Amino acid sequence: MATLAKEIKFTEKQIRIKKLHDILAIFKLHKVYCSQGVHDSKIELFKEYFVRYDRNQHYYNDNLNIKRFFSGLRLLVDKFV
Repeated sequence: MATLAKEIKFTEKQIRIKKLHDILAIFKLHKVYCSQGVHDSKIELFKEYFVRYDRNQHYYNDNLNIKRFFSGLRLLVDKFV
């Protein structure tokens, strides 16, 4: 999993976030077991989620852990599009 995380260009600190590892594993399984239509639908949901996050980003500016998590999540979504 760490090799794949490095392929995605996670920083060393992002690699240590367990929740990102879990999401990475789910994305890999989802890509293998779900149809392309379902995959595309879920990617759209993530993109909508990021729009909401960006709209409220000022709430999270002071929390480095949340910012690090969301930057890693964006990398994951971009990789699995």
